[in-house]
Parts: sequence; structure tokens; C-alpha cells
Amino acid sequence: MRDYLALGWDQLKRRKVVTALCAAGIAIGSASIIVALSFGESVAHYASKQMNYYLKTDEITVFGGRGEATDSENENGITPLKLNLIRTLPHVKTAASYERLGQFPFTVDNGKTGYVELTATDLMTLPDFGFTFQQGGVSDLDNVIVLSYPATLGIRDARSMRPAQPPGSMQSLSYPLYQKQIVLEKTIALGKGAVKKLEFPVRVIAIEKKPEGISDNTLRYMSKTAYISHGMAERIKAAVAAASPANAVDEFAGVTEAKVKVESAAYVAETEKRIQLLKLSTSTNFGNRKA
Repeated sequence: MRDYLALGWDQLKRRKVVTALCAAGIAIGSASIIVALSFGESVAHYASKQMNYYLKTDEITVFGGRGEATDSENENGITPLKLNLIRTLPHVKTAASYERLGQFPFTVDNGKTGYVELTATDLMTLPDFGFTFQQGGVSDLDNVIVLSYPATLGIRDARSMRPAQPPGSMQSLSYPLYQKQIVLEKTIALGKGAVKKLEFPVRVIAIEKKPEGISDNTLRYMSKTAYISHGMAERIKAAVAAASPANAVDEFAGVTEAKVKVESAAYVAETEKRIQLLKLSTSTNFGNRKA
């Protein structure tokens, strides 16, 4: 064995160029394999991240009754108690209820008008559900509002009914609403042609980041979603009920639901089964399941 090793070492020293080229070839080949594996891993991670972002494969939508009724009032509804229980389940990152209040016109800057599709939720949980902001951030205050990017598009001047942007610009351009006070409006029909307009001033504390790869001209036709706290929603509903007690229920016939964010899509099926034990129906991108 010593003779073989000595003979091999002698041949390597005699053929230094060949040895160097072989070593370089092996090094280049190994480096190429490592780069290829790293690139493949990065692509797989990015694809998984993008799929989770757009398809929400790690989220569960939970359906129940309207409002925040107690279990004694609505056995199958989404109650604060059930929501707190869901938050304590294994692999659950966060959970929040969402109540759709419908479309609300708003005014800003002495006569500029727009509208939003208003939803009440726990604003502090928005970042946990993948919301990113190009301006501002969330708050636990009640008199604030978070706008989606499309909500900043299509703002008009109510006096001239022309786009609110400077002359020569397009209506599809984003209007600066960050940190401004906007006034949400609700018109109540009182009967016999009489109406009453309610106003709810709120401050814009955050604007969601513009979706990538979509032009402003296309985004202006997408849903103009806006988010307020449940406390602000209760103030609005109370004001509407006081203005028109007979129609208070019909004014807000929106859906109350909850969203649950889990650690990964691998735990979705297991978490769904646990949620259904609370007599709630669930829905994911993998299908709908009833309690």
C-alpha cells in the first residue's frame, strides 16, 4: 500500500498541470452543484411564499352569525369567547373577526369625494395577515381608518365633478390621503322623502402597499376596501339606530366572519377540525367544511 501511495504521489508531482486542471474541474463542478441547489431552494421558497400570499393557503375563514352575540343568544355564531379559544389552539398565529358595513361615501379637503367598502376588524392584527403599508401603520385607536391602495384612486371634486388631481393629470393617479381627516357619510331615509345625513370623521393612519404588477388605471376599478376598529363600527351603528330605529337592522346586513392565520398550510386541516368542534363552519382554498 505504501508503494502504491508513493507511486501515485510521484505521478501527481510529475504531472502538475494535469493535477491542477483536475482539481480546478472538481472545484468548479462542486461549486456549480452548490449554486444550483441554492438557486432551486430559493425558487421553491419564493414560489411557496408567493402562493401563500395570493392564495392564502395558511388561512382559514370561519363563518357564524351576525354581530357579537353571546353563546346563549347564538349558539353557532362567532362570539368573543370562541374567538379567544381559537387564538389558543396549537399552530394558530392570530385570529380576528371581520364585519362588513357596506359602502360609505367620504369627503376630504373641502369638497373632494370618494367612497370605500367599510369593514370592521381588529386593526392591530392586519400585519399578521400579511398587510404591508407604503405609508403609516396600525393603531389601537377607534377614530382612525386604514385604506387599501385602490381607495386612494378616483377621488373627485364634488363641486365640478372633475378629477381631484392637478390639471393635466389622470384620475387614476393616487390622491394623497395619508394623515388626513376624511369624513365618512351615511344617509338615512326617514320616510316621506325626508333624509338625514350622518357624518363620522376619521383620520387615515395607514395606506396599504400598492400591489405589484398592476397599473393604477386597473386598480381604480378594484374593491376600495377600508378598515376601522370594532369600536368605531359600534359608534356608527349606534348613531344609525338613534337616527332611524326602525331601519337600523337593515342598514347593516353585512356578514360577520373571522379569519385565522396558522403557522403553515400543513396545519390547516388539523386546525379546521378543532374549530369545527366549536359549531362553526370553515372555508379554505382547499374547500368548504361545515361544523
